[in-house]
Amino acid sequence: MGNQGIVNGEVEQKFKKEAQLIYILYLVSFFLGGITAIIGFIIALLRKKEASVSWIRTHFEFQVTVFKRVLVLGIIGAVTSIIVIGWFILLADLIWFLYATVKGFLFLRDEKPIDSKSWF
Repeated sequence: MGNQGIVNGEVEQKFKKEAQLIYILYLVSFFLGGITAIIGFIIALLRKKEASVSWIRTHFEFQVTVFKRVLVLGIIGAVTSIIVIGWFILLADLIWFLYATVKGFLFLRDEKPIDSKSWF
């Protein structure tokens, strides 16, 4: 019984570190043109099916949702940037991406689940 707890704790820490890495990749994407966000999205997509710890699985689901929302809003903002509203959409998208990433990181640090369906 005792060894099983150690193994489960190691698995939990592995998934937690991977979720932390994805949040960091998302933040670094501001400086590297978004490529690290794509890498983080792919990792989160693969890990959300594998994560055996439910509260950590919520973070992988949240990371996938954040990426999809930012991508859709970014496309809408880019298309409408020929009119003024597009620039506001892009700015809101950027601010929300930062907010969601920091919020997720803090929830992960505190070992709390996060709702992937909520915007705030």
